[in-house]
Formats: sequence, C-alpha cells, structure tokens
Amino acid sequence: LDSVANKLLGERKMSVKHSEIEKLWNGDSRGLEKLVNYCLKDSILAMNLVLKLNLLDKYIALSKVSGTLLQDTLSGGETSRIENFLLQEFNKEGFVFPCKPEQVEVEKRERVRKTELKGGFVLEPKKGLHNNVIVLDFKSMYPSIIRTYNICPTTLIKNTDVKNAIETPSGARFVPRDVREGIIPKILEKLMKERQIAKKKLAKETDPIKKRVYFSKQWALKIMANAFYGYLGYARARIYDLSIANAVTSLGREIIQKTKAIIEREYGYTVVYGDTDSVMVKVQEEDMDKIREIGNRLSREITERLPGVMELEFEKVFKRFLPLTKKRYAAWKFEPKDDGWRESIEMKGIETVRRDWCELVGDTMKNIIDIILKKNDVKGAMKYFNEIVKKLVRGDIDIQKLVITKTMTKTPKTYAGMQPHIELVKKIQARNPGEAPGIGDRVGYVIIKGLGLLSKRAEDPNYVIEKGLEIDSRYYIDNQLLPPLERIFGALNISKSELLGNGKQMGIFEVIMREDDKGKRPERVLITDVNGFICERCNRFYQRVPLIGRCECGGSILFSTPAGAVEEVVVNS
Repeated sequence: LDSVANKLLGERKMSVKHSEIEKLWNGDSRGLEKLVNYCLKDSILAMNLVLKLNLLDKYIALSKVSGTLLQDTLSGGETSRIENFLLQEFNKEGFVFPCKPEQVEVEKRERVRKTELKGGFVLEPKKGLHNNVIVLDFKSMYPSIIRTYNICPTTLIKNTDVKNAIETPSGARFVPRDVREGIIPKILEKLMKERQIAKKKLAKETDPIKKRVYFSKQWALKIMANAFYGYLGYARARIYDLSIANAVTSLGREIIQKTKAIIEREYGYTVVYGDTDSVMVKVQEEDMDKIREIGNRLSREITERLPGVMELEFEKVFKRFLPLTKKRYAAWKFEPKDDGWRESIEMKGIETVRRDWCELVGDTMKNIIDIILKKNDVKGAMKYFNEIVKKLVRGDIDIQKLVITKTMTKTPKTYAGMQPHIELVKKIQARNPGEAPGIGDRVGYVIIKGLGLLSKRAEDPNYVIEKGLEIDSRYYIDNQLLPPLERIFGALNISKSELLGNGKQMGIFEVIMREDDKGKRPERVLITDVNGFICERCNRFYQRVPLIGRCECGGSILFSTPAGAVEEVVVNS
C-alpha cells in the first residue's frame, strides 16, 4: 500500500512496524490513538486509490454487464461472472447448463491441459535495435475468431458429418451459422456491439461524470468479452472443452502467420516480431506522418482480406524497438492522437522493480533503457553503466539506494539455512533487543565488505553509516546490477566483458578503476583493502584461496582490491 500510494497519490502510510501493532493495542491511550490513526490512514489511502483509479465505477459496470451482485463481483473471479451470464443465455435458448465438475474431474482435466493445450503463436524476435516499427493489432482477436467461425459447445461437431462444416487447423469442426448460431458467438456479438456504442458516446460526451460511466461500461464489456476464451479452457468451467480452446488458438496462429507472409511477400516489409494478436513491422521511413499512412494502409488492406469480423488495427509506432526474447522487449512508443503523437517508454516482461533488488538497479535500468531508446546511443548507455559502477566503488552512491528489503515471516530460529535479513535480525537482537524487527516486519539491509558468508555481511544501513563500514561494491555490481543489465546489452550483442572492458577480458575492478596509465598495479596496498582473490590469467574471482594454491586454469592467484589486483599486501600502514 505504501509503495502504490506513494506512486499514484504522492502520499505515504504512517510508519508503524507490524510487530508494534499488538503492543499499541494492549498499551496506553496514546498507543491506541496511534494505532487508530494508523488504521485510519490506511483506510483513507485505500479509498483514495479506489477513487483515483475509478475502481468502484468499473466494478459496478462489471456487475451490471454480468448480472452478478456487486459483492460477488468484488469477491468472485471471472468464472462466476461468466457462468452467471451463460446460465441466463443458455436458459433463453432452451439449453440445460451443466453442473460444476467434481474435483476428480478437475484434476483429470488439469493433467490433460498441461500437455495438450496449445497457446498463441509468438514469432521469434529479430535481434538488435530496430528503428521505426509499426505495431498492428488484431482487434479483440479471440472473441472475433469465436464469432467468425461460430465456435461454441452448442455448435461443436462430434462423430457426425455436417454439410459445409467449419474446419479449424486443430481438427475441431463446427456447424455453420446458417445451421445453428452458437450461443457464445451471439453473446460476444452483443457485447462487442454494445462496447462500440459506449465508446462512441464516450468520445462525444463532455460531462465528466457521464464520461466516467461510459468509460467504465466499455471497459467492463471488453473484460467480459475477452474472458470467454480463457473460460472455455479452464479446468473448473462447467462447459470446459479443450478442443474448443485449441480451435481458437490454432486459428489465431494461422492468421498471424498468414498476415506475416502477406506483409513480407506482397509489401516488402520485415516483420521483426509478433505476439499472439499483433505483428510488428519494420519500415524504412523516418517521417512519422508517412509511417502513420503506411500503418493505416496495411491495416485497411489486410483487414479486407480477413474472414468474418476479423479486423487488423494500426495501434502505434515503436520509434525504437529492442526485443530481448519472446515476450520481453523495451520500446519507445508513439501512439497516434488527434493532435499528434503521445510518446512513452513501453516495457513488456522487463522488470525494473523487484523485492530482491535495491533501488539503484531499477534507476540504472530505466536510465540505460532511456539512453538506448531515446538517444539511440548504445555507447552512451555503456558509459553511463561504467560511471555508476565507479561511483559504487568510490562509495558515492546514497546508501538508501542500496537497501534490499525482505519480510520476516516467522521467528529467526525457525528459518532453515542462513538468509541475509534474518542474520541481520539476529545481530539487532543481540545489540538492541528493543529495536529488533518482529514477525511481519520488512527488514532493510545492505551488504558490507568482508570475507565472511554473504548472509553474515548483511547490515542495518543506519549502523553502517554510524560505524563507517564499507559497502561491498563487488556484490552490488555482480549480483544486483549485472544480471538484469546483461540481458539488455546481450540483446545488442554486447557481452559482459565488452560491457566492463571494451572487449578485453579483464577483472571488473581493473576495468572500472583504471586511469590513463592503465596496467600499472598499485605498489602498496593494505590487507584491509583486500576483498577477495582473483586469477591473474582468467580473472575468476574467489572468496578464499583455492586449496591447490592456484586457479583451476593454472593461473596464479592475486589479491583483489578496489585499486586492482596485486601480488602483495602489507599488514600495517
């Protein structure tokens, strides 16, 4: 709640540890008042978020569309909304809606789904940084496929011949609409038409209250329409049928592949990526208005060749597009608007915030992605990374940006193995039991320099400042910064060694601390500066000297220090 409220509202929770709550409840009136204010603040933040995001409007609209009670909409899932809707429609058509499956049947379905359910088609992305990529999106792809091919349990053909049956690539067959129109296709047609009406009213409306109502209605209609495909392949669904779910995705795969072939063969453009319901087309054009014209022409002409109600839309332009792997990319996005373009950075499958990362990682990733995408400057991004690394080594990074936070979910002695935040709690319990975190508290820690186990080197940030302890910059570089950034630079064919040393295999500290007179090792280094050991030949790092006295590659072992690798150190200054 604290993070979300800070991001969306610019407000924070009151600072009360989870372990303090019981003490405040059982304490004096001042403590109870603090607890009441804490709970009140949480409630106000939650309500303000509901209002800010118009969540109540949306759920009321969803309740109206699905015919469920508001409390059921809030507490239930998609399945209950879909089934409530289908119960009414099946009854109107004179069909008996099946009962809920028994647990044994659910487990059987789950086993089959794991091996036989086929997903959407995802093209292998073309590696590299691409300029001027048009994104074409199939409008409501799966609902449109269901409508176009009359896909429904009430139209599925089993063990019989039907004239002019609709064949799907997966092998499932359905009766044509003139024989029987499926219940689900009719439902989807109604929902999608109602959504178009709501969107038109939204575009014309000027009253802010009515705009909220129309926006929520079209949102609810979209949510309902898009949920039907997933429901048909859900193991607990009353009308579950894997052959129907596979029929939908098989048609989706076929349509994407045919669209790609048309674009490349007939228009001469390159499809650099495609994901389930979209294709991304690279064009050799810089002018944004001309790119818009190409996008509109492609969507219009290909739509004319699509069956039924299938429609391909020109959605946006990626001025710069960096795919990492399937389902993972970063892009500088430009969305067409009546008054021009709206630009932003779009990331899919790339995390910039994780609980086991410090704040520095997210900040560095965002800035590097900005430099690559907006400035088209890969070398500049590499330079920026090396500057961050140098600041880390020099101790110039704010310690709060290095804090890693984890929750203590049980007492320290019940944890199996050693975990950094738990080892820190033990230290605090020994130093000052009254300030030790309790169960449910989030524990923030940094990793300090030393030769002990990592978990033993977790320390309280305030204690580090007070005692003047040194941060283990190597840990933050190797374990925090490099793993996510290697994936980004790897997509640009830049290896870890190139990122750190311009293509030369070097130890990380030799790379980042070298000056113009590179290659000279410091002559006098104190033993207190040693942070490990490193192989002179292959640069492999060791926490302790190997028992055989040399590296596995046969190279000599040197002392590793922030100033570089050295052969000798002195005990006293």
